[in-house]
Amino acid sequence: MWLFECYILQGELGKWNFLSKRHGTFYEGYMFPLLVTEQLDFWPEKDVRQRTWMPVTEAREACRHWWMKEALDILVERLNPQQSLTEENTLSCSSCRL
Repeated sequence: MWLFECYILQGELGKWNFLSKRHGTFYEGYMFPLLVTEQLDFWPEKDVRQRTWMPVTEAREACRHWWMKEALDILVERLNPQQSLTEENTLSCSSCRL
């Protein structure tokens, strides 16, 4: 079973290069916004990842890397160009491992 049933919205948010701590190599990561339509109680990584729903401002603080924050900023801008990150919008973040 998957974590949730979802659909990709409006294409990718962008591409980021990041360094793997474990392997010491660079990777390319593509980020996609997802519309969650169903949340399931069980999924393959349930024992290693925590699902948390939180306001955007908290999600941004929880992101460990600059590129995660940048992807979240792009998503917020895409969803509503008039809205700022200081407003209490709720988005999904699974330990912010975007």
